[in-house]
Amino acid sequence: MSELGQGDCASVQIRAAQGTDAASVAALLSLTFYPQRGWRALLTPVMQMGMQHELLTRLQSLTPEIYVCLLCEKKQGRWSQLLGTVELSQRPVQVPGQSRQRVPYISNLAVHPQYRHQGIGERLLQSCESVSRHWQASALYLHVRSENRPAQALYLKLGYQKYREPPTAARYLYRKDLHTACSEPAVMIHG
Repeated sequence: MSELGQGDCASVQIRAAQGTDAASVAALLSLTFYPQRGWRALLTPVMQMGMQHELLTRLQSLTPEIYVCLLCEKKQGRWSQLLGTVELSQRPVQVPGQSRQRVPYISNLAVHPQYRHQGIGERLLQSCESVSRHWQASALYLHVRSENRPAQALYLKLGYQKYREPPTAARYLYRKDLHTACSEPAVMIHG
């Protein structure tokens, strides 16, 4: 595992993704969510191309008022290294006991395996909360796979609450109330 030293913290920044970032984000998503071993590794380039195309389409067609892809990067001179990413969009979500409503929804939170457990996921989620407040939302939602215990622990630590789901559910819906007043976003949302 690569460690972020104290000097590195100042060089870590969160910003909105642009179209030119689609390939590196797709590579990180592929590394994080899909096995790179055995015969499945043969599918990696095709899956990455598909993810890159979908991400590029979202970045080019959706406005910052309803969609943002955030990147956490470590600056190294003229270059930067992608440490993590998350997408936030306003989308219809079925909240138990309520009608379907358009709400800020987090998806594709991914941190490079070498940089996990160093606060990167937490910083990305806090940036999503800031953007959601900028959108004047009162709550934020996400789904997590039922077997992803580390992610569930992170969400609970940050104040997200799990909604009741059927015992056979493959994923759980989490919600976080955004009680504080609208504040300036911690990231630039107009790429």
